[in-house]
Amino acid sequence: MALRERLVQLLAEKWDGNQSCMSEGCGLKRTHIGILLRRLQTDPQASSESETLGKIAKGSGVSLAWLVGGEGPIASRHSCTIESISPSRPSSR
Repeated sequence: MALRERLVQLLAEKWDGNQSCMSEGCGLKRTHIGILLRRLQTDPQASSESETLGKIAKGSGVSLAWLVGGEGPIASRHSCTIESISPSRPSSR
């Protein structure tokens, strides 16, 4: 799987397909993800800034190794979710 395919997977699974939300959620300009995806579609071997890829990995909660090269587990060792840090509360039903 190429970088573009991994980005499309993240976009669909973690950002509900919303490129603007993904860009902003990763600390990038609103149009950045769309531009990156179009560039990679035209040239799958196009290089991407390591800072950009780092922001995407961190903002999406995936490992940089998986994002860049498809290696290792998708989940970042340092990612957390609200569920993982919030105490369980009994249902009010």
